[in-house]
Formats: sequence, structure tokens, C-alpha cells
Amino acid sequence: MLKNISASAQGYKLDSRRLTISFIAIGALVLLFVIALNIKIKASSSPHALEKPLLVSQKAQLAKAHLLAFSSYLQNIANATTDEQRDTALISLYAKEKSVAQLYQQLAAITERKNSQVNDSLKLFSQWRDIRSEFYQRIVTNDTLAAVRYQRGTVSDFLWELEQSIEAVRLSSEQAYEKMHNSAHSYANHIHIYAVLLSIVMLSVIGYLLFWIWQQITLNNQHTVHRQALIDEHVLMAILNEKGELIDVSQALSQFFATSKEALLMNASRFLLSDSKQDGLLEKNILNTVTQGKQWRGEVAFKNAYNNELWADCSVIPDYDEDKKIVGYSYIFHDLTNKKLANFDKLTGLLNRRSYDEVLTSQLNLAVRNKYTITLAILDIDFFKRFNDLYGHPEGDIALRKLGELLTRHMQRANDFVFRIGGEEFALIVSGLDEEKVALYLNSLREAVKALKIANKNSSVGDYLSVSIGAVTLEQGYITEQKFYKAADKALYQAKSERDKVVVNTIRSEKMI
Repeated sequence: MLKNISASAQGYKLDSRRLTISFIAIGALVLLFVIALNIKIKASSSPHALEKPLLVSQKAQLAKAHLLAFSSYLQNIANATTDEQRDTALISLYAKEKSVAQLYQQLAAITERKNSQVNDSLKLFSQWRDIRSEFYQRIVTNDTLAAVRYQRGTVSDFLWELEQSIEAVRLSSEQAYEKMHNSAHSYANHIHIYAVLLSIVMLSVIGYLLFWIWQQITLNNQHTVHRQALIDEHVLMAILNEKGELIDVSQALSQFFATSKEALLMNASRFLLSDSKQDGLLEKNILNTVTQGKQWRGEVAFKNAYNNELWADCSVIPDYDEDKKIVGYSYIFHDLTNKKLANFDKLTGLLNRRSYDEVLTSQLNLAVRNKYTITLAILDIDFFKRFNDLYGHPEGDIALRKLGELLTRHMQRANDFVFRIGGEEFALIVSGLDEEKVALYLNSLREAVKALKIANKNSSVGDYLSVSIGAVTLEQGYITEQKFYKAADKALYQAKSERDKVVVNTIRSEKMI
């Protein structure tokens, strides 16, 4: 248990009458809350159950819509007069196949592979690639007439059967939805009756307990200890000394870091931060704030005992003695791990487009308000489509991950940010550098990419993977996020005209856009 909080709580004296009135009011509120929550949970349980068949129906309908497009793409392949036209049609067909495959995977996951109709349809769809390959083999051997006959016969019959199978999934799901909906409506009516009966019982119990609560006021210290035990178990919290070093931690915080309380107290640094340069700057920022008697709050990244990334919304609150001298700090965490990881690109581990929109707005406003320069750079991999065509998409993914790791190593300042905003497109936000320093920095980054020596024989500018970078630096004035991006994109266009090049432009006022 958090000893400091427990000790301070034991010295707090409560007014008996005020506490009793509070208990009565809280009891009544708890009663109302329990009744309302019970009704809500019971009545809303049916809609949650309805989500699965409704979702299956929607996925099946979408899959059928994609399947209907297969024939037209096959026809485009058959009618193509050039290799480029044929490849374009084939790529479009691959994209549709991938979408349908993903929908089938989602259907299988939703139904937990227990729906025979979904399983049968998925099994049938698994035969599609062989049929498509047979058709394409006739095309590449210039036997167009045989390909058309095969399309109108075998392929057409197969697609019709596949469409019927997925339609059967959709119809059965809609029927299940209708049946469950009717049952849920009837069930909800009964819940209202049970809730009224429960209210009567609970009111009787509360009336009896109110007298008992009055007699138990003297046991307040025990209640306090119990409440502190709950805090220890459920609240992510630590007690720090005036230097920011750990004195005590809650059990919940130990579980958050996947370690024991003893190990956490023994090995932790100030504010539980790492020894990285970025965390060192963060530590100074926290100390500068809290030593002035102010509360510090911010989102912080940590690593648990298994080196997994954690995120928390942290607050550091000064604690005072009777002379109003700071004697330590309360360090409170709110777990943001699931929310924050949703802002990261799964392939590269970089911040994604959603994070880019949020960070650009906040950083641009800070730069304008504090009158320092800010640069937005857009980085695009040269001839990446050719790279994927030659080496395959798995190798393309490896190259993207290596580039992401490189960018992360080069963006170490607290106000440096890197994002993956598209397939082979990345965005960088750098603050406090003028145009000349930005150009030097980005050119060093461009050279570092080539130094990775990722072979790209299809490149027109060299033997290795290279990048083009367009950047714009706002020196003064104000600009909207949209115009800022357009200016950087314009610079990227200039850089891509030569490839393996950096173009940096400067904005000194809104009027220059």
C-alpha cells in the first residue's frame, strides 16, 4: 500500500454528521445508478449480440459487390492490346482479390470459423487463383479465343457459384439478425419489470443499512485503510522525493510495468524515465516546472520489463509540508497504451497520418506563438513501384522498415517528429532551424538513405534506393496546415523532377503562399 497517502489519511478527522449525510446521499445515488445501469446493461445486451450477424451481412454484401467486378477485369485483360494495359488490368484484379480475401478473413474471424456457410464459401474462393491463373496462361500464350471461351464457361460458372455462396451467407445472417432482434425486444420488456422489483428490494435494504452506517462512523480509519488498498490496487501512482526519485509505488503501477514493486523501486531512475537523450530533456522540463510549485502534465513513453512500449498521460503534483515547503511529488499515470499505439504505423512503427494531422496543428501553432522557425519536409522514395515490381512487396516492406528506423535515429530532438503518411511517403517536422541548416540536415539524411545500400536496379539515378525530399520553412507570419503541406508538396515535386534531390523553400508571410 502507498504508505505516505495512508499515513496522511489516518490523520484526517471527519465530522460525524457530515459523513452520515454523505453516506445517505451516496447510498441513494448508488441505488439509482445500480438500477439505471442494470436496466441499461440488460436492455442493451441484445443490440451488442445483434452486431455479429449484422456485421456478417455487411461484409458478405461487400464481398459480393467486389466479386461482381471480377468478370469486367478479366474482360479488360482479354481485350488489352498492350502489355501495359494488360498489367494495369491485372493489378486492378489483384487489388479486388486482396479486398475479397480480407473480407473472407474478417468473416471467418467474426464467426470464429464456426459458420459452415462462411467456411464453404471461403473454401470455394480458395480455388479462384487456380482458375484465374489458367485464364491468364491462355492470355500470355496469345490463345485469346481459348481464354474468352474459358472465361465465358468455367470462369463464369465458378463466379456465379461463388456469388451464390456469399449471398447465402448474407441471407442467413439477415434472418438471424431479425430473429434475435424480435427476441431482444421481448426480453427488454421483461427487464423493466425486474428493475422495478429490484428497486423495491434495494430501497428496503438501504433503509436498513442507513441506521447501521450511523453506528459505524467510528470505524472510519478502517474504511480509509480499505480505500487506500483499492487505490493501491487500481490506481497507477508513485510517491517521489524532492529529487524525483521513487519512494513508493502502487501495486497497479508495478503491474503496469510488468514487474514487482521491489524491482521497480530498486532499478527505477528519476520519474521512471530512460537514460536516452530525449528523456533527459524531458526530465529537466519536469523538474523546471514542479520545483516552481506548478503541476506538470504530459504524455510519456515508457518500456516495461519485457521491453514493450507503454504510453501514459502523466501528472506530477507537488506535495507540501506544514510550512508549505515542497517535500516530494505525487506521480499519477493514466494508461494510454492502446490509444497511442493506434496512432502508429504498424509496418514501420512510425507515427501515422492521423498523428501527423494532430501534431502538425499543435507544432505549427507553437512555432507561430513563440516566433521560432518550423519546417515541414515530405520524403518520397524514388522509383519505389519499380522496386516492388522487381523485388516483390515483402522486400519493399523490409526497405520501408529500414528507412523508418533510419529516420527515427536521425530525429532525436524533443520537437522533431517523423511520420509515415502514405505508401512510400514520409513527413518530417523540425523546429528551430533556418533554411540553410535544414538543407544541410536533409541532405545528410538523403545521403544516409543511400548509405543503407538497399539495391534498386530499376532506379534511374543509381544502383541503390534513394529519396527525394521537398521542404518548406516558415520563418515568420502565419500559415494554415493545408497551405503548409501544399508548399512542401510543391517543393517535393521540384525535387522529384531530378530525383535523389533536396529542395528547401522559405516562407516569411502568408502572402507568399
